Amino acid sequence: MTMKFNPEKNLASGELLRMLHFSIDHAFDPAVWIGPDAKFFYANASACRNLGYTREEMLGMSVTDINSYFSSEKWAEHWKELKTQKSISFESVHRRKDGSLYPVEISANYLECEGKEYNCIFFREITDMDRKEADMSKFRNAIEQTVDLVVITDTNDVIEYVNPALVKKIGYTFKELVGSKSEIFRPVEHDEKFYKKINKIIFGGKIWNGEMVVKRKDGKLLTATITISPISDRTGKITHIVVIMRDISQDKKIEAQLIQSEKLASIGIFVSGIAHEINNPLTAILGYSQMLVLEPDLSIDVKEKLEVIVKQAGRSVNIIKNLHKFAQGKSSGKTEFMLNRAIESSIDLYKYRLEMDNVTIHMLLDKNVLRIVGDMNMIEQVFLHIIINAHDEMVKIHDGGNLTVKTKLREGIIAITFENTGPHIPEQILKKIFDPFYTTKDIGQGTGLGLSVSYGIIKNHGGKIWAENITAPKGNGMEKTGVRFIIELPASQKAVCTEY
Repeated sequence: MTMKFNPEKNLASGELLRMLHFSIDHAFDPAVWIGPDAKFFYANASACRNLGYTREEMLGMSVTDINSYFSSEKWAEHWKELKTQKSISFESVHRRKDGSLYPVEISANYLECEGKEYNCIFFREITDMDRKEADMSKFRNAIEQTVDLVVITDTNDVIEYVNPALVKKIGYTFKELVGSKSEIFRPVEHDEKFYKKINKIIFGGKIWNGEMVVKRKDGKLLTATITISPISDRTGKITHIVVIMRDISQDKKIEAQLIQSEKLASIGIFVSGIAHEINNPLTAILGYSQMLVLEPDLSIDVKEKLEVIVKQAGRSVNIIKNLHKFAQGKSSGKTEFMLNRAIESSIDLYKYRLEMDNVTIHMLLDKNVLRIVGDMNMIEQVFLHIIINAHDEMVKIHDGGNLTVKTKLREGIIAITFENTGPHIPEQILKKIFDPFYTTKDIGQGTGLGLSVSYGIIKNHGGKIWAENITAPKGNGMEKTGVRFIIELPASQKAVCTEY
């Protein structure tokens, strides 16, 4: 049977009003109506039971009698805020008739009827369970929002919870991880003996701290500091394991690069000393061979061989000189020098390695390049970094390659280009190659400082440096043919020097 309800008819007959009064009067939550003067003019049965007063007693009381916080000034502020907001929820403390205090959650609602104002309040006692639930909610929100990676497993290593940070970092979805074992992101870098040792500590009731390699869904590895803690119930029985991880891959990379940089500095000191020691006997060899060449009684064959010795000894002296200068890594101060000679000096320093790896050098240097004012040692370091990078990239994919170095003067600016036939640099990497510590090389094979330092040196000389990929037409498309580094430096104000 369906009953039709007509609010207007019931309201007119008073039935709706009686129903509403009955519902509020017998509601489970305490409810009171208060006027602007803070006096009660209604309290339902639950409010009376909760506070320990009769209804008659309640109707002769004010808010201050059950809540000392609301002085006349505070009540005036509350009423003003309530009229503006219309509805306010907050926590407070009520006092019962027996004097006991208890925490409550209050919902205050502003009502206006027939020209009169009311504050209709519903309140609820906050129990220990409510507090625990609130604490758990705060704890869960903290875990959900932390940048650390959090995993909770049972004692059989089955994952029961992972936080959003872990999902984002590891690459698996929440559904893929929950129900799986944590070995899903364990790499082969750690054997079973490693994990058994950790389990012995955890199930012994202790916390394990350390570093571990973690495997992402895409197979990439990251290094993390990890804290693994047992969770026990009231009886002391371990029921769950919580794992908190922090990705330190970038920190480890920077640390390794700094160590490598320090090694290079030490090597520089060592090389400088060796260069100095080798230079002494080389000077003697060069000096005596030059004297012997001038002897009048030498045969043509012997003289030609001595000239080879003179030439190669002179070349060795020059290489040692450049090596010593480069290893010192000190500023020589800004002076005027020929840029082409700085290029040739850098090439000579690495020429043997280039030739050994079948890299052909093409020098297209402008004979009319102006002198520049700068630190020749620093500029040579820039050139050498570019040459070494070009060599490394070419030998990775070719059995050799071509390195072309050009200089050109145009409107007071000297353009230096280094073109290599190595692989293209991906666009996303091309934007970062001059950033400090950025490197695509394996740890121990590069510091990530070379190009960033080069960028700083060139900028300090009032110039520019950038890199671009080289393409050439092929058929209906374009062929990737290599990479070009361009440096622009301001020429000296002096006249062109044609002697070279």
